[in-house]
Amino acid sequence: MAFYLKKLHEFYVKAEATTKDIVLTIPSYASNTERQALVDACDIAGFRCLRVINESTAIAYNYGFFRKGDLSKEQERIVAFVDFGHSKTTVTIAGFKQQEARIICHRSNRNLGGRDLDYAVAAKLGAEFAAKHGDNPMENPRCKLRMYETIEKARKLLSGDTEAMIGIDYLMNEEDLNRKMKREEFEQLIDPQMTALTALLREAVQASGLTAEQINFVELVGDGTRTPIVQAIIKQVFEKTELQRTLNSLECIARGASLNSAMMTPHFNVQQFTMEDYNNMAVSVNYQFTDLETGEAKDPKEYRNFFDQGQKFPLVQQLKFDNKEGQMSIKIDYSDTA
Repeated sequence: MAFYLKKLHEFYVKAEATTKDIVLTIPSYASNTERQALVDACDIAGFRCLRVINESTAIAYNYGFFRKGDLSKEQERIVAFVDFGHSKTTVTIAGFKQQEARIICHRSNRNLGGRDLDYAVAAKLGAEFAAKHGDNPMENPRCKLRMYETIEKARKLLSGDTEAMIGIDYLMNEEDLNRKMKREEFEQLIDPQMTALTALLREAVQASGLTAEQINFVELVGDGTRTPIVQAIIKQVFEKTELQRTLNSLECIARGASLNSAMMTPHFNVQQFTMEDYNNMAVSVNYQFTDLETGEAKDPKEYRNFFDQGQKFPLVQQLKFDNKEGQMSIKIDYSDTA
């Protein structure tokens, strides 16, 4: 990541940018260790990281800030963002007013994306190839990558056509792979992944404490949402006849992060827009005192879920210690429920 940011730093230098401030995004399920690693990479590259925000929060910034004219000052608009990308899926439900927004809940599956659909098809075709020619191309890294590339193209074609041709010349042992796949067969192969998607969507709705009728719009983000069966499942869970695609899937996260950066730096004058974020993982605090003279450890104190899951932030909480004498050890960690 530091190497990539170094390349980005070169563009800043060439453009003679007056600031090195930057806001980075990360998936909402990322731990504090992963976030700190991102900040360290930013320091190595020569940037000053103002903040690390969730990707879905950046999407909400982009959605709410540029729609102030369409939003009401009193009536909250509830929007569900379904980001079905290459490797992960995140469902975010947020509420918007004219000058403010709040994240109601995040729910993610870090192992559900377009690549998992490709894996399911590749396993089927690899088994067929092995039965016909005696060798399984899935056991050869080079052959496997060629299959993934071709299957991804076929999957995208099946978003608009009812059938697609999967053809790879000289895939393995000078044997070709030529296979016609219909959309119905494709949907049968990815049924386990669609079951996982349905469960994730229902979990998000349940965690929000809202009903499907209370959610006004559903915004689609990510190329995986162009798959017809994915759209059908989203419509079914959210009980909607139409889905929205008003955001640029390739730019919406970067635009939201850029907007947040402009709000935090004095170099730009940006209208105020308040964001109330969502704590995705509960945090517990444990501390224990040790007597300096006897070395005896006192009874440990635990504040479980000191920052609870679903709690809004930015937030400041105070912790008072019962005994301030002696040596103290303190541990801040994610709760078991995180």
